[in-house]
Formats: sequence, structure tokens, C-alpha cells
Amino acid sequence: MEKRKLATRSQEQPKPKGGKKKKAGSHLKPKRGRPAATAASGPHREVRNSISNVAERRVKLPKLSRELVDVLVAEWLQVTQSPRHWVPLPRVPSCADVLAKFAMTKASTPGAVAWAELAAGLRAYFDATLPKLLLYRQEREQYDKFARGRGAPSTLYGAEHLLRLLSRLPHLLGLTDLHPEELKRLQAKLPELYKFLVRCRSEIFLSTYELREALLSTRRPRGLPPQVALRNLASPPGSNPPT
Repeated sequence: MEKRKLATRSQEQPKPKGGKKKKAGSHLKPKRGRPAATAASGPHREVRNSISNVAERRVKLPKLSRELVDVLVAEWLQVTQSPRHWVPLPRVPSCADVLAKFAMTKASTPGAVAWAELAAGLRAYFDATLPKLLLYRQEREQYDKFARGRGAPSTLYGAEHLLRLLSRLPHLLGLTDLHPEELKRLQAKLPELYKFLVRCRSEIFLSTYELREALLSTRRPRGLPPQVALRNLASPPGSNPPT
């Protein structure tokens, strides 16, 4: 009797679930509903990270003076706040005029060629970056109507947009392979350009822009009389000391 009871109990014991034994290494397989990691996912991730790192690079350059920062803030308010204002185009003096005049003030100093190269380099940067990086969203309409296809941006826009370039230059140069020696020269020369812009700010920066509606109602964009603007810009350095 005891032997029969033991045999019956052994038959009633539950069998292990699943029926089949797990194969070795089966725990390494991806679960259902989750895509398996591919060999290419690693390199793709590295590319994404490198792009984000490049975008975050920032070259250390001298900071803009308080006077120039105030100009940036004031013009941002005029362009972006209601009622919307625009800088009349073409601007006189233009960005090209301002940079050329700055180079002229250094023509009789040691390293005059280097100063001229700095002005030319900034103008090239300006022409390349203005359409995509130096315009506020509220200015795109003006660019499409009055500037696109009408010449180099540096001949149409003025010191207001040049100042925007200077404020973003640390990020833009972070995307380039700037040689350390070139960076040192740029760091040493930019403060002189800042001083020039402050000294001539009453001649090269507009204190009040024009209403968008007024500029759109005219057949062509308006600018300051070239003779008056250029005559004022040609005043001797130091005639307008910063206050």
C-alpha cells in the first residue's frame, strides 16, 4: 500500500512550465517589442554627439562694451516688439563702409595690412552669414523684398547688423579650425574695433528705425543721403569720445 501511495504522489507532481529547456545564452536575445541594437547604432550615436559638441563650442573673444550691448538691446526691441520697425535699406554708411573706414584709421600704424585683412575677413563673414544667422524672424520679409539678389549684404545693411555678427562671432568661429595664432591676433585686435564703433556710434547707428508699414508703402527702400552719412563718418577719430 505504501509503495502504491508513493507512486501516485510522484505522478501528481506538477511538471515544470514551458516544457522545453532554455538554450544557453537565450537571456541575451532582445525581448519582443524592442528593436535589437545594431552594429551601426554606436557610430551613429558618436556622430550625433560630435555634431552637438561642435555646435556648443565657443571661442573666447573680448566681450562687447556696455555701450554696444545697449545698442543691441535697443535695436532688438524696435525690431521684435509691436509696432514693428525696420532699418531702412540700403543703409548708409553700410557695413562695408564702416569696416573700410576702420581699416583707414589703421593705415598709418604698424601692421596696417593685418588690420585691412581683419576688415576684409569680417566683411566676408558678414556676407556669408547675414541671410541665415543675422536676421530676426521679423526681418525676413524685408530681406525678401528689398535685399535678396540686390548685391552683397555688406553693401545693403549697416553697423546694426555688423554688431550682431560681432556678438555671435565666438559661436561662429567655434565651428571653424581657427589656428591658435590667428585667434590670438583676433583677440588683440577686436577691442580696437569696439572702440571705433563706440567712438562713431552717433554716425553709424540709428537711434530710431522706421515703421514697417511706412517702408512697405514706399516704392523702394530709403536710406540716409550718402554724402551726409559718409562726411560724418569721415570725422577725425576721437571727435566723439564715449560718454
